[in-house]
Amino acid sequence: MKRSPAPTVALAAVLLAGCGARATATSPPGDPPAAGGSSPRAVAMRAVEHVLATAPLPPGIRPATAKEAQGKRPQSTPLDDNLVQLHRTYVVALGLGPAIEWFSAHRPPDLQSPGGTSSASGPDGVTSQGVEFDGRATRLYDGLEEQVGVFPLDDSHSVVRVDAMATWLPQRTAAERAPEDATAVVGTRVSGIGARPQRFRLTGRPVRELARALDGLRPTNAYGMINCPNDDGAADRLRFLGRTSDPVFHVAASGCAFIGVTVDGKPQPGLSGGYLVDKLLNRLLAGR
Repeated sequence: MKRSPAPTVALAAVLLAGCGARATATSPPGDPPAAGGSSPRAVAMRAVEHVLATAPLPPGIRPATAKEAQGKRPQSTPLDDNLVQLHRTYVVALGLGPAIEWFSAHRPPDLQSPGGTSSASGPDGVTSQGVEFDGRATRLYDGLEEQVGVFPLDDSHSVVRVDAMATWLPQRTAAERAPEDATAVVGTRVSGIGARPQRFRLTGRPVRELARALDGLRPTNAYGMINCPNDDGAADRLRFLGRTSDPVFHVAASGCAFIGVTVDGKPQPGLSGGYLVDKLLNRLLAGR
């Protein structure tokens, strides 16, 4: 899982191994349901609640006691202020190996195949194993996933912590959109670390193409210290010249390909899609 920042109501039906029958598992009291509303945080919380409420569980499961759940932490937690996360902790009548095999073989509905597995070891051997299932991103949230951590209790029982999490995305402001009355785009391109900036100016159709591309991008929650592999420093700076506003887009053309946006020097919510914008800019400059 990347950067990406993840808390629900009662779990309902549980899938019984080897047949299509279902049994109901009682969830322990815990986190309250999300409040209604259409804000990105409320929508992300409802998605998280749905993931946790529909998590497949093996037969013979029961809620863990406070003592059994003590010290059982998620496999990983993104450092993100916009993270919403819920979890439940259970005891299952399976040892560590059979338990992780069961959860790996039972993909949660609406989620993709395992996004990864993990394990932790201590002086006495393996202390936990985990499996992760990833969901699709939307314009309101990113990083939707289910994490299942399995902790051995004895040879035939394990404690299972099921986490659901997502990161809600700040929404774009009206000011950061490319102005409809823009007559030109001026900017610079840097091909890599230490390269000299190349200046350019575009007018006419290329301005409209860049505006459409940027206005169609999804917001991202990238800020703070983020590790971006393969970042060679390639970047573009685009300034739209319009009568109503002149937003500036700072496009990373490598690494995480984030796009920073400023209006009158004030930062706006960032965007994803730097590679797409850089590729389009390459074509437009080549066709001048």
